[in-house]
Amino acid sequence: MIRQRTLRNPVKASGAGLETGRTIQLSISPAKPNTGIRFVRRDLFPAVEIEAVLRNLLPFGSSTTTIAKHDVTVESIDRLMAAFAGMGVDNAVVEVSAGEIPMLDGSASPWVFLLESAGLVEQIAPKRFIRILDSIELSNETSGVYASLKPYHDFSMVYSYPGITNGPEYTSIEFSRTAFLKDLSRARRASFSSGHEGSIIGETSGDSDSLRFPDEFLKSRILDTLGDFYLCGYNLIGTFIGSRSGHEVNQQLLRRMAASLASWEYVTFASASALPMGYREDFDDSATSEDLDTGSAVS
Repeated sequence: MIRQRTLRNPVKASGAGLETGRTIQLSISPAKPNTGIRFVRRDLFPAVEIEAVLRNLLPFGSSTTTIAKHDVTVESIDRLMAAFAGMGVDNAVVEVSAGEIPMLDGSASPWVFLLESAGLVEQIAPKRFIRILDSIELSNETSGVYASLKPYHDFSMVYSYPGITNGPEYTSIEFSRTAFLKDLSRARRASFSSGHEGSIIGETSGDSDSLRFPDEFLKSRILDTLGDFYLCGYNLIGTFIGSRSGHEVNQQLLRRMAASLASWEYVTFASASALPMGYREDFDDSATSEDLDTGSAVS
């Protein structure tokens, strides 16, 4: 059985917030099976816990992804959520000392490093995936924005930005742990001007010499999408196709998916060999009871 995962050990980080510039303290701890990803505002009394799920997603109003419970928010969670998705972490508790997540270098790579440092452990509960059964689409002919989720035997992401002035217009990734680590996690936050010029947030130049790879602007949007989609709570089996889409469209597509129950299903897998190819390198059929966490973590 393919099982859920959490951290083996707690880890900590600190850094400046994207919105406020304030230094923020953060810790990520193991959590019990079926906990999901939860954020806790430790700067408030009493502390407020917010599940990273679609129902808590704040309607789009900034350049990052924000979850909320009543009037309490946690902003800029998308890069950390992308790291959880890319590393296959199902359960974790993230405690923060402010209303946003540290920006660090703007990519998911520092979060990946933290998760690798913590180590991951399999748990006793089965891991569920969402498999797309029928196309779910959004489009706007005026703006040229398009986004869809379509059936596919594995998980892939395709993104284009027609008319971009300082980079390629198209990129894609066939998901695997290796591809995520090498080709996607290092993409930093990017924005596009009204003149369709890409730029890295926090960088003074959009020059290609400053990029980590030629299609970093587009890979940044794919990483945004990976993090946003993990608010559904599960890794996906299907393909995402986006053109000039961003956080707002991702949210709309997620909500449409949630309302289209016949367009997807939950699936579990008995062994790594039964998994879609992109997920297989992540799991080992030889895991024994000594490798498993029995649910004793604090949630």
